[in-house]
Amino acid sequence: MQKTCSVSVLITNYNYGHYLTACLLSVANGMMVHDDMEILIVDDASTDNSLSVINDFLQQYPKLSFQVIRNEINLGLIRSRNLAIHKARGKYVFILDADNHIGPDCLGLHLEAMRQNPGAIACYGRIQDFLDSTGEIAGVRSDVAFSYELLLRGPYIDAMAMFDRKALIEIGLYNQDMPSYGNEDYELWLRIGKAGKRVVFMDCAPLSFYRIHDSNMGKRIIDNTFNQILFFLKSLYPVSIAFSPTELLDYKTETGDDYAQLFYQHNNEAMTESNSIQVPVNSPTLIFSLPVVKPFTKLRFDPLNDYVKLELKSVTFLYKNEVLALDYSLQTNACHKEDQVYLFDTQDPQMEIVIHSDPPVTIDEVHFTLAYLQTGKDALICCYSLVEESLQDCKTRLDIQHEHYQTLEQSYNSTLSTYHQLMGEYQQQQRQLLGLQAHLARRRSLVKEKIIQMTNKWFR
Repeated sequence: MQKTCSVSVLITNYNYGHYLTACLLSVANGMMVHDDMEILIVDDASTDNSLSVINDFLQQYPKLSFQVIRNEINLGLIRSRNLAIHKARGKYVFILDADNHIGPDCLGLHLEAMRQNPGAIACYGRIQDFLDSTGEIAGVRSDVAFSYELLLRGPYIDAMAMFDRKALIEIGLYNQDMPSYGNEDYELWLRIGKAGKRVVFMDCAPLSFYRIHDSNMGKRIIDNTFNQILFFLKSLYPVSIAFSPTELLDYKTETGDDYAQLFYQHNNEAMTESNSIQVPVNSPTLIFSLPVVKPFTKLRFDPLNDYVKLELKSVTFLYKNEVLALDYSLQTNACHKEDQVYLFDTQDPQMEIVIHSDPPVTIDEVHFTLAYLQTGKDALICCYSLVEESLQDCKTRLDIQHEHYQTLEQSYNSTLSTYHQLMGEYQQQQRQLLGLQAHLARRRSLVKEKIIQMTNKWFR
């Protein structure tokens, strides 16, 4: 059985060999007075000198408890962190990226905060930002106490924090369904807040240090990827952040810089890039001239390589300039369809066309007449609005059902009250009837007795 410890410092690294020594030394300094801790580093298939840096550090500090996990392929930050959490021996885990470092009291104070608050899932303190190029101080993050309502307005807590490992696993770790562009820690904090978990804020001087440089994941988030992250978050939480006002995809569509693609399949051939053709999106009718003249049984139309809302007016099949009257069925991965309007919440929209013809008919040209109603940001907002409408519709139906239940309950209570009233009247009438029957019985007995007396008197 694996030996446990108090804290596992989890470091994820990808090609940060030039920062890794500073990171590891800062952790080693923090562990000098806490021998019941370990360092667990996940190297995400780095191609730089990261492994040699790690080996040099191990030789310099052979007494430190250390685990090294080397990913054979690049799994990404989220999966690497989750792997580290699963492999950790510590009751608590401290999250640290290889380009950052911590102060000497960081681990000890975080551990003390968790032990003093046994019901908490996490604790965090202020983090000092600094410029990599000059070392100049550049601000503070994670400097406000935990609040779900405040998180809904935007992220303000960094990943550098200590978690109760068991509680972190139970709440679901980092979300591996997120777009892999960053803000995975923001989603986790939102989930923790939504679940009503307790998080401790350590109101003290900065304990950790965040390096600002050109390779920060946050700096690589452009408008389009930001909107993808935000759309994902808005599908789970009522965040109030606005979508980025980018018109990049709309511009590309208007200028024909983006393409639609048609995949074709003969018999059971695979639909690969080699079995496809592209045309620019610059006309109401997209014409695909098939390079191979064969009987096709299945086609796949990808209208755009991004979020899109479109109206598909017609699909026309031709052979030698003659229009073919073919029966076909259409299946899509659209999130919503109304009449001929399709809305796609994926960057890989697909419309699969199965041609019902026996024997298969030879086709050499396919025309798609359609209108691109919304693309990029606008289509994404439309998807979000659809989710909001669905949620509002569910709420409305629940309210109607609740009102119906209340009406039934009132009707039941009224009926029950009427029943009790009628039952009381019935019981009262029963008592009166019994009294009347007893009175009649007495009268009958008196009359009978009187008749007997008179009869006896007559016959004397």
